Amino acid sequence: MSVAYAITSLVDTLDDADCLVELVRKIAISHSRRPVTVTNFEHTMAVIVDTLKDRLGSKMTPAATAAWEKTLKLVVNVVADVFKEVRRD
Repeated sequence: MSVAYAITSLVDTLDDADCLVELVRKIAISHSRRPVTVTNFEHTMAVIVDTLKDRLGSKMTPAATAAWEKTLKLVVNVVADVFKEVRRD
């Protein structure tokens, strides 16, 4: 699954928290077999927010920024939990 496809899938499931968490869990399990860290996810999430701000300009309001940051923080937290479970870190 490419990053762009994963982001699209995340956006498509925003109205269903259970589905969103399950999708992130699947992504995390897949990535747990690779040399990927939670920090890598944190950096990727920051780049996503920065890119949205850059591309959307004033349409990326403080409220929209906060919403994206909150959602992406959830992603990072779920990934961290899965990595702990799977890798026994």
